[in-house]
Formats: sequence, structure tokens, C-alpha cells
Amino acid sequence: MINKCMKITLLIMLLFIEHDSYALTSKIRLTDTCEPLTSLNINGKKVERLLIDTGATGGIHLRESVIKSLPGHPANYVKIERYSDAFGIVRHAKFFLAPQLLINGARMDNVPLTTFNLWGNQHERQNIEPINGVIGLDTFGDNVLIIDLQKLTLEVTTRVKLDKQREWDELPITRTEYGIELYAIGDAGRRLRLVLDTGANRSVLFAKESGKNRKSITEVVTGKNVVIKVMRNGFDAPELARGGIDGVIGCDYFKGKRLIIDKKNIYVSTR
Repeated sequence: MINKCMKITLLIMLLFIEHDSYALTSKIRLTDTCEPLTSLNINGKKVERLLIDTGATGGIHLRESVIKSLPGHPANYVKIERYSDAFGIVRHAKFFLAPQLLINGARMDNVPLTTFNLWGNQHERQNIEPINGVIGLDTFGDNVLIIDLQKLTLEVTTRVKLDKQREWDELPITRTEYGIELYAIGDAGRRLRLVLDTGANRSVLFAKESGKNRKSITEVVTGKNVVIKVMRNGFDAPELARGGIDGVIGCDYFKGKRLIIDKKNIYVSTR
């Protein structure tokens, strides 16, 4: 009888641990232009069409009216800043901090919130589905972020657990003001700084001399001989270029793959 009770107790503990390891889950919808969108329930208020963007910081970007209408008024105003976006467009944003939010039933502490401005190059976005906000990389603190573009799910967990039935590429990363950066080798052995950006619908190297070179497909190599196809002279992003960023790895590379992102690495399933 004691052994039976111990087995039942152990089973309950295992179920609890497995459940606790996945703090938050949400379904992803991939748009026709390869943008991962999801919905979040924030303190009981559902917010739809949020872009999952690993190239963004500032936590969750929402319209100011939505931030102020969240049940319980959880966010405290911090500051307002003037900044230039990736395309050199000057914008203003208000920053808030929520000491605690309930997101899809999971408690998240010290969540930054930023007022949402129209995202990206508006010429590029003319034929792209409109969004209501952005989920930036630092929304979930030090937790592990899993973006599964095979099963179309977003998961936040406390630990990295790789499925041994899959094959994985491990890419060393650095977290900077631009989001997730990795180094790659391009033409003639040139070292490149690239941003891993699920909010970008394609992988590009920025135009260095606008109008002088045709768009063409080339390859860069990162990690342990991981080859990524990118478009040369995809578009001009002067603010990122001034920061020394050479391009972005976008959704076209991540599509159909499973991404696990922790502090130091990103693991990408190859099948």
C-alpha cells in the first residue's frame, strides 16, 4: 500500500513538474507574407494580431489606449523617448513597466510595455496584413522562448529540452539593443553582424550602395557550417547600418522549423 501511494505521489510530482516547465503557450498563425502572429490574454483582456519579433526590444508594444485599458491598471509610466527606427524614421514612444502581468494564465514579473508605432518600412508593408502590436524579445525575461513554426505554437519555458528525434543546429548568439545578433561569414570571408528577426519576412543583406547593385541571392555561413541563403541588397536600413549591422535573418529561414532561444544560444531544428 505504501509503495502504491509513493508511486501515485511521484506521478503527481512528475505531472506538476512537466506542467510547470511550460509557463505559457499560445497558438501562432503564419500570414501569407511569412509573419508569425499570435493572440495574448493579458490580465483578462484579449489582444489579437501581435507580431512575434525577436528583432524588437521594449517588451510588448501595444497602443497606449490598450495599455491604459488593461484590467487592474497594472502598468506604471516610466519615460518617453525620441528615437530613430531601423529605417531612420524619427519616432516617439512611451515606456511603461508592469510589476506583474497574467499572460495566458501565466504570471510574468516586471514586463516592459511600449507604445506601439507602425512597424517597419511602410513601403515594404503595403501588402502585409496589419498588426495590433509586437511581442519583443525581452517580454518574458530570462525564460526560454520556443517558437515552433512546424506546429505553429509559441511556448515560454524555464529550461532547454531538445527533442533527440530531431536534428538541431546550434547558433551562438549575443543579445544587444538590436535583439539577437549572430556572426556569419559572407563573400570573400567577410565577417557579418546579422540580426535574427522573426518579424522580418525575408533574409537580406542591407544595400550598401543603393541603386548600384542588383538584388541577388547569396549564402552566409554561421555556427558549425550552417548555410543560410540571403538576398543581397534587399533594402536599405540606415539606422541599423550605422550600428554596424549588415543584415537580418528573417522568417523565410525559420519557416517550418522549431526555434529554441535561451540567453546564449539559439537551437534550430533542421527537420
